[in-house]
Amino acid sequence: SRRRHTRLQGDWSSDVCSSDLDVRGDETGDNSHLIGPLLDDRGELLRRLAGGLEAVRRQPGVPQAGLGAMGFCFGGLSVLDMARADLPGLRAVICIHGILAAPGTPGRPVSASVLALHGWEDPFADPDAVKAFAEEMTAAGADWQLHAYGHARHAFSFPRANKPDRKSTRLNSSHLVISYAVF
Repeated sequence: SRRRHTRLQGDWSSDVCSSDLDVRGDETGDNSHLIGPLLDDRGELLRRLAGGLEAVRRQPGVPQAGLGAMGFCFGGLSVLDMARADLPGLRAVICIHGILAAPGTPGRPVSASVLALHGWEDPFADPDAVKAFAEEMTAAGADWQLHAYGHARHAFSFPRANKPDRKSTRLNSSHLVISYAVF
């Protein structure tokens, strides 16, 4: 859940801000009807993301540069789009079992470091999507890494998404531990 991840991040001795972009749904259900409009209008998504980052930057004591962002699933796509847009102050992003697809706008240089933690059997980012992502990040001159976890599906780090009857999502506790240890 967002609360659990925020609490865990907070244990890392850093300031943490959590945002859901007004996309509130069932965190273990099909929320395509909620995120679909933002996937279809990546400009609107980026407008919301930029506004959120700017609101964080305006808080007292928050550095104007050196900020990081991390996201899971749709949030992973969101932080990648923040890096792709080279938003001011953004230094690094972590995408965890995220959607890797680029927005379809012309590529630009990516100055933020990018870490993508990916389940190799994730149907939302198949090997062709992974290859396209790697090519995109390389062409953008990004400092990027992708860690792919074998036999891991989408949502491998989310305990309540453990739905063995679904082919798309399944918790893999060893990958959860490894992915958190990476950062």
